[in-house]
Amino acid sequence: MVAAAIHVFAAQIDDILGLAIPKSSGPGYLFRRAFDLVVRLPETNAATFAISAGAMLILYFGKEFFSPMVDRLLPVKVPIPYELIVTVIATAVCFFFDLDSTYSVPIVGEIPTGLAPPSVPRMDIFFDCLANSIGIAIVTIAIHISMAKMLARKKNYEIDESQ
Repeated sequence: MVAAAIHVFAAQIDDILGLAIPKSSGPGYLFRRAFDLVVRLPETNAATFAISAGAMLILYFGKEFFSPMVDRLLPVKVPIPYELIVTVIATAVCFFFDLDSTYSVPIVGEIPTGLAPPSVPRMDIFFDCLANSIGIAIVTIAIHISMAKMLARKKNYEIDESQ
């Protein structure tokens, strides 16, 4: 589980810091990403980092401190959608302070509505995606098996990993 968390962190750290680190894959890619990160660290976009850090702080303190306090004060459990709150706040801050043009904060832009029309998949990226998809599949299977084992122990179920 820790290794999966490290890979997720390594995949997202360049977006958190607002850096353009080239994507890499294959054996040792984590070390190449770490090296590229250290080399480009002085180019960190302060506004992107501030938004990312603020979002993480809101999520952490909301879930770890505010939600338990609300649960103690109210007779019923009230789920608070911190992810939605962070999204609304970040969207408003980026819009009203024009962070995309002032501080070069990358924004998603317009999101198309409805379903995309059917199209033929791009075969030129098939082999690039294959190695990553195998790794993702292995990690996903390992996570699901460990969750199944945990729930089986808790509820006295038997599981068969070969299914």
